[in-house]
Amino acid sequence: MKATGLIVEYNPFHNGHYFHAQSSREKTNADILIAVMSGAFLQRGEPALLPKWERAKMAILGGVDIVIELPTLFAVQSSHNFARGSVGILNALGVKSICFGSEHGEVQDFTEHIKLEKEFQHSIDCKVKDFLQEGHSFPKAYDLALESVSTENHLQMLDIRQPNNRLGLAYIEAIQKINPLIKAETIKRKHANYHDEELEHSFIASATAIRKAILNDSREWSQYVPPSSYSEITAYVENEKPLMTWESLYPIVRSKLITTPIPVLSTIYGMEEGLESRLQHAAIHAVHFPHFMELVKTKRYTWNRIQRTLVYLLLHIDKQEANHHLSKLPTYARLLAASSNGRRYIKENKESFTLPILSTFSQGKESLLQIDQRAAYAYSLGYLSTMQVAEGAREFKQIPFIQK
Repeated sequence: MKATGLIVEYNPFHNGHYFHAQSSREKTNADILIAVMSGAFLQRGEPALLPKWERAKMAILGGVDIVIELPTLFAVQSSHNFARGSVGILNALGVKSICFGSEHGEVQDFTEHIKLEKEFQHSIDCKVKDFLQEGHSFPKAYDLALESVSTENHLQMLDIRQPNNRLGLAYIEAIQKINPLIKAETIKRKHANYHDEELEHSFIASATAIRKAILNDSREWSQYVPPSSYSEITAYVENEKPLMTWESLYPIVRSKLITTPIPVLSTIYGMEEGLESRLQHAAIHAVHFPHFMELVKTKRYTWNRIQRTLVYLLLHIDKQEANHHLSKLPTYARLLAASSNGRRYIKENKESFTLPILSTFSQGKESLLQIDQRAAYAYSLGYLSTMQVAEGAREFKQIPFIQK
């Protein structure tokens, strides 16, 4: 069976994701779709609105065949390591293609962009230094440098300010380094932009707008998700299970920031350039998360960087631990859900996989997996006290959802 890989978050699984999955299957002539999905915490450093188990089930009901969890440390990263971890797992599971969504929609232009970046890398690096000295964050400085070099040399390059274009470049670079035989494909995003916050009059809306509507207890979002996703989400909410946001977890993070000495905070991964002092000062003065972020954010410290650093603090990931694991690729593939075809693919190809498939937590001994355990417990701390123990224990008791 021919497998195609998808790199996803499904927060939650909506019509745009359904379109991407079906289009990927058709474009690559795939028998099997394997999705590598972020778990409790997402690439931009946010807690997922719903637990990974519910999101994985929605994906299978929406047409994906296998859902594998991207280890937390790789999930909560900028595009480079996020892509490395995802592509590494998909390669180990034998995919022939990886198909990603992008604002641009033409895969050959991504390859050409990478060639031009390498050709003009010295000029780009020089300009990055200039923009960093002006106080910009590294991502912003790189965007400005790329735009400047592109204009000066009359180059046709991608707009990497668009988040899915940026990730697409990282995926292709990871494919080139890990296994150039994997074919990259892209599907152009339709209708909604990644950051759109309002629901529009079409069948596709951004996950941001859908989450906002769900949190506001509005049923307007129902038309933007497949019926199976609607059923799963409404059942979850009607059972009085909480939807997770940073506001739920902020009291725990705030306590850690206020009570931890600065020298100890400075050992946490992501704490650089005095960020630990700024975070502690903001935590002392801000009772609510939005106010905290307003106090911390500057041109140099981006929203995403701050949120990721808070995840590392919450999970107590220090620099030594992070650098040790990020110097390698993931060492396991944890199964969250599968269709009957997906289960058959695993059974028939398991011997050729270069990573072990874990269907229960107890099957793994890797230290990277212990970070996933900490993530599950930390995520559960945002729940009401009566649910904390039950949700934390799911990490050990939950078995993958298998569609009959």
